[in-house]
Amino acid sequence: MIKDNIIQQILHLSANLPDQHEDQIGIDASQIAALMQISRSAASRYLNELNRSGDMVKVNTRPVYFHLKRHLEEHYKKPVVQTSFSSYEELFHYLRNEESKKRNPFSVFIGAEGSMSTQIEQLKAAISYPPRGLPIMIAGETGVGKSNLARLTYEYALESKLIAHESPFLTMNCAEFADNPELVTANLFGYVSGAFTGAVKDTKGIIEAADGGILFLDEVHRLSAEGQEKLFLFMDQGVFHPLGDNQKWKRSDVRLLFATTEGIEETFLPTFIRRIPIITSIPPLRERSDDEKFRLIYLFYEKESRNIGVKLGIQHDVIRALMAYPPKGNVGELKNIITTSCAKAYQETISIKDDGIHIQQRHLPKEIVEYYLLNKQKQVLELPDESISIHPAVQIVSDLPFLNQATGKLNGIYQSLIERLASNTDTKDDISELTILVNQEIDRIMYSNQKVVGEVEFLSLKQLITTYMEYRPVEKSIIFPGSFIIGLTHYLFEACSSALPATEEGTTKQVLDAVRLLLPDEVTYANRVVNKIRDTFDVYVNKLDIAVIALYLSGLKKNKRSDRIRSVIVSHGFATASSIAHVANSVLGDNIFEAFDMPLDVSPFDIIHKIEDYMEVIDTTNGVIFLVDMGSLTDLQNHLKPQGTGPIGLLNNITTSMAIEVGESILREDKIEQILKRVTASIKPTYKLIKDEHNKSNAIITTCGTGMGTAVKIKELLVKGIGNTQKITVLPYDFLSLKNNGLKEHVFTSYNVLGIVGTLDPKVPHIPFVAMEDIISEKDTNKLNVILNGILPPAKIEELNETMLKLFSLESVINHLTILNPDKLIDNLSDILGRIQQELNITFSNPTLMSLYIHMSCLVERLVKKSPIEYYSDMEQFGEEHKTFVHLMKRIFYRIEESYGVEIPLSEIGYIYDIIKIRNETFVY
Repeated sequence: MIKDNIIQQILHLSANLPDQHEDQIGIDASQIAALMQISRSAASRYLNELNRSGDMVKVNTRPVYFHLKRHLEEHYKKPVVQTSFSSYEELFHYLRNEESKKRNPFSVFIGAEGSMSTQIEQLKAAISYPPRGLPIMIAGETGVGKSNLARLTYEYALESKLIAHESPFLTMNCAEFADNPELVTANLFGYVSGAFTGAVKDTKGIIEAADGGILFLDEVHRLSAEGQEKLFLFMDQGVFHPLGDNQKWKRSDVRLLFATTEGIEETFLPTFIRRIPIITSIPPLRERSDDEKFRLIYLFYEKESRNIGVKLGIQHDVIRALMAYPPKGNVGELKNIITTSCAKAYQETISIKDDGIHIQQRHLPKEIVEYYLLNKQKQVLELPDESISIHPAVQIVSDLPFLNQATGKLNGIYQSLIERLASNTDTKDDISELTILVNQEIDRIMYSNQKVVGEVEFLSLKQLITTYMEYRPVEKSIIFPGSFIIGLTHYLFEACSSALPATEEGTTKQVLDAVRLLLPDEVTYANRVVNKIRDTFDVYVNKLDIAVIALYLSGLKKNKRSDRIRSVIVSHGFATASSIAHVANSVLGDNIFEAFDMPLDVSPFDIIHKIEDYMEVIDTTNGVIFLVDMGSLTDLQNHLKPQGTGPIGLLNNITTSMAIEVGESILREDKIEQILKRVTASIKPTYKLIKDEHNKSNAIITTCGTGMGTAVKIKELLVKGIGNTQKITVLPYDFLSLKNNGLKEHVFTSYNVLGIVGTLDPKVPHIPFVAMEDIISEKDTNKLNVILNGILPPAKIEELNETMLKLFSLESVINHLTILNPDKLIDNLSDILGRIQQELNITFSNPTLMSLYIHMSCLVERLVKKSPIEYYSDMEQFGEEHKTFVHLMKRIFYRIEESYGVEIPLSEIGYIYDIIKIRNETFVY
């Protein structure tokens, strides 16, 4: 029999292998297929049958490996009851731990190691945080699996012994108590006898009943504002009053989970959301990968097979149609569709035959089949043409050959490293080729995975890498351009999110040793980067990843000649400079350009300081050319001085074509002056007029003297007030660019600028300015209305006037500008401003007070976020001339510093002085 032959082949293979231990993989379908000269799919099917019969133990890695159960039992001297494991870690934990039933409940959730890995880690972190976990909000559309995740979180808490074995898991659907605050209170906190008509005895609420366990509040968006407020005290302190008894305090040790299908900011009170530190979103089914969709479909059919005890045969077009269809009810609706298809097929079968029942397209709803026929071309995952068979025996998704195609974005790099370095003693040429390969693969990952760049985890990883690279403790001669940091972030984000390849420890060691032999400094540095990431984020990074990072680092040295001009691109935007540098370097076939990216919410002076640090460590003998994009970055010319004998060139309004031309000139070894003259002569803009001046779009500019961040916030408030209209565009803009360049700024040629709204007047000729503090103090709302006259109808302007007064109240602005408790912040700032006036013996006007309120709230936020303004013109001179004022501010701000754990720098004090001085010309201190 084939089964006996396979077991004999496995015995033969096992005889040539050492005993089973952590670094030993088992037998896979490819080995059996080769030995028996059968197809891989057939070998996989036979191995899975042996697993179901209890002869083989299956480990669901990629690829799936199998072990003879009796071998494991003989070696570990214990019976092996469980025959399927999600990883080798789980297998060896089972074999070596007496508590073999301990498991990871989340492993059964499809996508736990894929699209849902981040969300599950958030749930684990929240439920584990001492002393009683952190409240967590699970957001997502109907049917995505919120309730299922809540239940799995409870099981995880039990398995991890965070709560006692008998601890309850209780659910309350808030929709049942919508708009009835008294009923909410009674059900949440309980009530005493006589609290209301019909309350004849003391009754526990669900919070008290859940003591020691977990309470899941589903559809929490259905709670009214009053209902949300009733939870505040309990969320803060864990105590509550039963309804009808305001004297007796009760305590309950409960971990809270919330779920909602609605938008967070639009639905909940800000004060409620601030008490929920972790908010995680579950993606809808349409955004899940094809691999995960298939596994969900297979899982649900598998459960139906077990429920009815019948073998299922599913036509391949049924799977294709279900994968193509985006159900509005997501996973929940998909499950119902599959159950219905099984019921229809079962009903047609009068007597169950040995081959079970067959699910065909006609058993699916009509709309699903029609959608599939119209969207066939959108199918991504390659599925088999034959039907899929599912047996009622307990199993998980089989190791189907087409699923092995989805092996992750990194396996190509890993496989190349193993093939070239694991057994090759002469690796010098391989290292050079692999360096090129690694750069190509990371470029591919970077440009195919742009959707992650806005995710919190990605941004946190990028910030960590950027900060670590700036200190570069290994080698001063290596400069880390922005494009390198972006690429490394993409790679490590993918590495930390992907399942590890099933590779022997000895093989990975050989690869890393081969790289270390030729790139010892790079391997050392890569190890430090990996250790930093591991310590910060508590994630595992594979040893193969250390080799990849070392090779990526080696590319920075490639063609970095010290005898030619240095060239740097500096640009606004998340990775604009990095992108231009990457394209130009790729076209030129050399690492000519380095990049400094300047996010819009970062002060240009921060970038200037980084560039000054860069100039101190590089060889500038042959000079440096800076290519910058616009505005205040041209201030570089006032701060850069030649470091040695080489000149510094500055080209404004950078484009990709300009960068390529500069790079070609550098490769020809032209002098800097030649390059500047040639480029400015050849790169001349051309234009074609599409519409005349009268048809330019109307715009209002928002600005702030202390950075783009506040300008963006003011824009958001202004857009809310104006509402949805295509007649006006609101644009946040750099204050210094407006002040220094005035009407020369491109915004005035591109738009019909109606006016400027902000905290400081840039004094642009002929452009009206409206101060934020004037709007708040109701002094100058008419000026805002005047600039809109003729653009909006009179009724709309009158309505806007009322809306702006409401939106631009002091509390609203500060609440919108800060991440802190606005009530507490306003109280602190009120006290500080009172003391400043008392100490200075001056009474501030309302506009001055409002301006200081707004500025100081932003100041505190910057300090808490550790991003203060560090530049102030002639700061040392200011500190010397105004020692008394500086000492006074430090003394007055002591309570703020102590309360928020921050320290106000001299630069920020300088801006406070300027605000007072601008509005009080006679002020001297």
